[in-house]
Amino acid sequence: MRSAIRIVRAVITSLAVIFCAGALVGCPPRPLSTVEVLQRSPFFLKCGGVGEACCTPPGGAMVSGVGPLVACNVGLGCNLQTNTCVQPCGGTGQVCCDGPETRAPKWTADGKPYSPNTWDMQEMCKAGACDVQSHRCFACGTVDGQPCCPPDAAQATARCIGERLSCEFDPQRPFSIAGVCIKCGIAGRPPCDWGCDPGLGLLNKVCNVCGGDGQVPCDAGCRPGLGKVGGCCRACGGVNQIPCDNGCNFGLGVRGGVCAACGNVGQAPCDNGCKAGTRSINGVCQLCGGLNQPPCAKGCNYPYRVAGGVCKPCGALGQVPCDVGCDGGLEIINNVCSKPATSEPPTCSQLGEGCVADFVAGKHCCKPPVAGNPLICIYGSCKACVPRGDTCQAFGNQTCCTYGDVCRLEVETGRTTCGIPD
Repeated sequence: MRSAIRIVRAVITSLAVIFCAGALVGCPPRPLSTVEVLQRSPFFLKCGGVGEACCTPPGGAMVSGVGPLVACNVGLGCNLQTNTCVQPCGGTGQVCCDGPETRAPKWTADGKPYSPNTWDMQEMCKAGACDVQSHRCFACGTVDGQPCCPPDAAQATARCIGERLSCEFDPQRPFSIAGVCIKCGIAGRPPCDWGCDPGLGLLNKVCNVCGGDGQVPCDAGCRPGLGKVGGCCRACGGVNQIPCDNGCNFGLGVRGGVCAACGNVGQAPCDNGCKAGTRSINGVCQLCGGLNQPPCAKGCNYPYRVAGGVCKPCGALGQVPCDVGCDGGLEIINNVCSKPATSEPPTCSQLGEGCVADFVAGKHCCKPPVAGNPLICIYGSCKACVPRGDTCQAFGNQTCCTYGDVCRLEVETGRTTCGIPD
C-alpha cells in the first residue's frame, strides 16, 4: 500500500513538472492544483468526478482551522463519510461545494495548501458557512440581529452573507471570529463595505438622505456643483445663482442679489461697489488713485494728491498747487508752489519776474534767489532751474540752469541729470 502511495506521489510530481515545462511562455500564473494534475493523469488515478473518490493532497493533509483538504470537479462536493464526490452541493445540510470555481482551500502540485481569493471565486455554501469537521453547509449570517457565520473552511473571520448585511464584530472576542449581523447601506444604518445605497450618503456616520439640492449636507459636505446656503445644500455661487454662505465663485460678485461678473475694471459695480483700486464713473468701474487717474473714494495713491480733479504730484516746492493749495509755508506764484517773496534789491528779479540774459545789461535773475531754487532767465521771465549734475524731476522741473545743458540719462548711475548732451 505504501509503495502504491509513493508511486502516486511520484506520478503527480512528474506531471506537474511536465505541465509547467510544456507551457508556451514560462509557468502558469498560479500554482497547479492537485485536481488539475489528476484530471490529466492515468485512468487508475482518476478522482473528483461524480461518484469518484475525493481528490486529496499527498498524505491527506489536515490544516488547523480548515479541516481535511479535499476537492472535486466543478459543481461537486466531497462527502467525507463515503469519500466520494456528489451533487447537489452548497445547500443547507448538503456537502460543501469544493470545486475549482469555489473559495475552498486548495493545494499545489507538491501538496502545499493555499487559499484562492480571486474576484470570480464562488462561495462553498449558498446560504451559510461550511462546517470545518463535517464539510457540510449550515445556515447562518442571513438575518439582521442574528450571529454572523463563524470562521470556516473558506474564511478565517466571521462574516455575513445575506444581502445588505455586515458583521459587527464582538469586541470581547479576539481576531474578529464572532459578531452580530446588522443591516447596512440603507437609511438609518451604518454603511456596508461598499458604502450606502444609491441616493444616500453618510450623515453622522450612518446612511441617510443628504447632500442633494434642498437637503442637509452629508458628513463630507454637499454633492459636486452644490454649496451651503443657510445650512442646506443648494445650487449656488455660479453666474445668475444665489450666493453661497461663503459667497460667489472666484471672479464673481453679488449684483442684484445673484452672482454676476461685476466690480472689476470695465464692469458694472457689484451691490457693495467696485473692487479695490477702482471706482464707479458713469456706472462703470474704472481705475483710480494712480497718476493722472481720478481719485478713489479714499483719495490718491501715495505720494499723489488731487490737482485739477486727477491724481498727480502737487503742493510741494516747485510743483503745481493741489486743489487744496500748497504745502504749509509756500504760496502760489505763477501757478507754482514757491516760498514767499522777500524784498530784493531792484537790481535783480525773483521767480516769475521780468529779466534779461546775464550777458545783456539790465535786470537779471537774483543769484542766489530768495526762494531757494536757482533761477534762469527764459523768454524774459525768471524760471526755476536744475544746476549741472543735479537730478531732473520726473514730474517737476526739467529746465537746466546752464545754457546748452539738457536732462540726459547717466548710464553708469541710471540717473537723469543736467549736463552737456552726449
